[in-house]
Amino acid sequence: MSSFLGSTSSALDLVLEGAIGSFKVGKVNSTARSLEVRYMLTHVSLDPSAIDDQKLLERLAPVREVFDLKQLDFDEIMQRDIDDARVSLELIPYLLDENNRGLIKLYPPIVAVVLPLEPLSSKPAKMYPASSRTSDSTNLPIGCERTLLTCGPVGQEVFQFEQVQSGQKLFKADGAKLRISTQNTALAIVDGQHRAMALLALYRNLKGGWNEAQRQAYKHYYEVWPESLIRKFDTKGIQLPVMLCTFPDLDISYQGDFDVIRAARRIFLTLNKNARKVSDSRNKLLDDQDMASECLRETLALIKDANTRSQTPLRIFNVELDQEGDRQAVFNPFAITGVSHLYYICERILFMSDRVSGLTPKAIRMGARRHPSTVFHRLRLNDILSQDERDSTRRDNYTDKVARAVGEGWRKIFGPLIVKLLGEVHPLKVHENASLLKNVELEQAVSEGALRAILFDGQGTARVLERFEAQLKDNIREDAANWATPEIEATKTTIENLNQKRTQIEKNLRQVRASLYFENFKGSLKTKLRAEGLIVKKLEDFATDIATRVFGTIAFQAALVYTLVDMAEACDATLSDDFVDEYIHGINRFFAPSTDAALRNLVGAMAGSLVESGDQLDIAQTNTTFRDVVYPGEMQPDEWPKYRYLILETWTSTNKIAAQKITEELLKLRAEIMEKVIETEVKRYLEESGKLVGALTDVERADCRSKAEARCKTFFTFF
Repeated sequence: MSSFLGSTSSALDLVLEGAIGSFKVGKVNSTARSLEVRYMLTHVSLDPSAIDDQKLLERLAPVREVFDLKQLDFDEIMQRDIDDARVSLELIPYLLDENNRGLIKLYPPIVAVVLPLEPLSSKPAKMYPASSRTSDSTNLPIGCERTLLTCGPVGQEVFQFEQVQSGQKLFKADGAKLRISTQNTALAIVDGQHRAMALLALYRNLKGGWNEAQRQAYKHYYEVWPESLIRKFDTKGIQLPVMLCTFPDLDISYQGDFDVIRAARRIFLTLNKNARKVSDSRNKLLDDQDMASECLRETLALIKDANTRSQTPLRIFNVELDQEGDRQAVFNPFAITGVSHLYYICERILFMSDRVSGLTPKAIRMGARRHPSTVFHRLRLNDILSQDERDSTRRDNYTDKVARAVGEGWRKIFGPLIVKLLGEVHPLKVHENASLLKNVELEQAVSEGALRAILFDGQGTARVLERFEAQLKDNIREDAANWATPEIEATKTTIENLNQKRTQIEKNLRQVRASLYFENFKGSLKTKLRAEGLIVKKLEDFATDIATRVFGTIAFQAALVYTLVDMAEACDATLSDDFVDEYIHGINRFFAPSTDAALRNLVGAMAGSLVESGDQLDIAQTNTTFRDVVYPGEMQPDEWPKYRYLILETWTSTNKIAAQKITEELLKLRAEIMEKVIETEVKRYLEESGKLVGALTDVERADCRSKAEARCKTFFTFF
C-alpha cells in the first residue's frame, strides 16, 4: 500500500518457521537442466494462540476450493476429487482417536505448491515475477549474514525465503523463515489432500469456516463433528506436517520447457505414482511425458471450453475424468465418455498406421510404439519440424517445441473431429442434451446448489455420497450412544434427501433421454411409443442401452473415430466438413429412426423384434441381433472392429473411392460373419447332441449351415 510519502509496504503477511530444503524435478531421459524446487517443511496446528497457523489454515485448501474450475484451463486441473465420506468417517476419527481421547496420531506431510496468481484474479499465473537475492547482517553474530530470496517487487511479492549463513554454511533450520503473500498466492494441495481435509474440517467446524460458496457444498459431510464434540479432544496439540513448495527459477526470465502448473503437476504425478495408487485415468491425464496424454488434454480442453454458443451439446461433465482404479466403464450417469475412452482414441490416431480390415481384434501393444512417424504424418508436422528434431523425438521424450507442434496440430485436425463425432452422433447427442437440460434446471434452482455440485461439479462425488450415507447408518446402528444424536440424525436425513433427489434426477434423465431419442419419429407407431406422455418402458430401456452400453463404450467410440480416419486415408480423402457430415448423417439415419420401417430395423438389429402389445410397443427376444450374429461376447476395447463393421453398414458415401471400398469391405465382412455363425451353430448342435465334430453327417452340417445362413440373412436385411 502506497502512502502519501510514496513508501510501499510489503505484501508478505504470513510468516512460517521451519526447515528449508530443495530437490530437483525434470523430464525423464531429458538433457535439459533440472528444475529446483525450494521448499519449507513446517507444521500447522489447531492451537488458537498460533496466529500464523490460523492464517495458513485459512489459505490452505484443495484445488476444488482454491479455484473456480470454470476459470481454469483444463491443463490446470490436476487434483482428484476428495472422498469426503472417507475423510469424515475414517480419517477424522483416526486423527482424534475416539478410543483413546487425548491421544493424537500423526500423518505424513501434505505437500502444497505456492502458486502465483494473475493480477486481480484467482487464476494461477504460468510464471512467478522476477526473483532477487539480497543479504544483511543486522542483529546477527559476527561472521553470519541473513540471505533473502524474494520473488516479486516490494508490495507485489509472492514469497520470500530467509536463511542464516555463516561462511559457506547455509543453516537449514536455525532462523529459517518462509514469508508468503496471502493476496498474491494460492496454496494448492498436490499431495495429501484427504489428510489435510481432516484437519481443515475440524478447524472450520471450530471457527464456523464453511461460509465461502466453494466450501458449502461439502459442509454436510462434516456436520457429524459439531464444535461441542471436537472440544472434548485435545485439539490444541493436533498438528500436521506441511511442505510448501516453490519454483524460484520459474520467473519471467525462464527459457525452459516448464511453467509453474506443469511443475506442480510433475510433483503430483511423481508422488502419487510412488505412493498410494492413483487411478489409471488420472495418471494418463497428468502425464506430460506421453504424446497421447498431450493430445488427450487438448481434446478435453476443447470440450471444457464449450459454451452457450457451441454447436454441440458435449460438455466436460459428460466426461468421467477419474474412473476408479483401472476400470474403463463410466459410473457417472451424466458421463457418456471418459479419460480411458479418449486416451485410447488418441493413442491409435497417433501411433497406429495399420490399415484396418476384417473383424480381428486390434490387440496391438501401443505402449511399444514409441517412434512418432505416424504422428508427424497425421498432424502434418514433417514440414514444421526439422529432420534432426523428428529423428531425436520419441513418444515419451520430446522437447517443448515438439509438444507445442503436436498440440497445435491436434487442435486443428483431430481434437475438433472427436468433439464433433461425440457431440453430433444421435445416441450420444441425446444423452448430452438430456444432461444439459438437467444441469440448467438445477442451476436455476438456487436451493439445489449442493445437489448440482454433487452431480455436475465433481468426479465421483455421487459415489462418495452413497458411501457416506451407508457408513453413517452403520455408525448410528453400531454405536448409538455416540452417533444417534438429534443433530447427526438431522444430517442423515439431509444426506438421505440428497440421495433420493439424486436418484430421482438420474431416473428422470433416462426418461428425458428416451423422449429426445425418439423426438423426430413420425411413423404410424408414434402413438404406441408413448404411455401417459412418457416413452414406454421397453423403448426407454432400449434408448438407455444404445446410449450407454453401446455408444458409451471405448470400443464403439474408437470405431466411430478410427473408421472415419482410416477410410479417409485409404481413399486419399480429406476430413472435410462434407466428408464428416455425410458419415454422421449415415449413422444417424440408422440410429435415429423416423419411420416405422427404420424403427423396426434398428430394434431388430440391436435388441430384438419390435412387437405391438395392445396400445404399446414391446421387444421380443430373437437370435438375429448384432450380439447374436456379429459378436456375442463382452465387447472389450480391442474388439472395436466389430463396431466398425456396424458403422460401415450405415455409411453411404458419395466419394466414389470410399463407396467402392465400403462395398468391398462389407462383402468380406459379411462372409467372415457368416463363417463364424456357422461355427457357432455347429458348436451348439454338438453340445445339444453330445456328438464329436468328426461324427457329424453331411445332412447335419448342411442343416447347421442353413440355420446360420437364415440368421445372417435376417440380420443383414436390417441395413
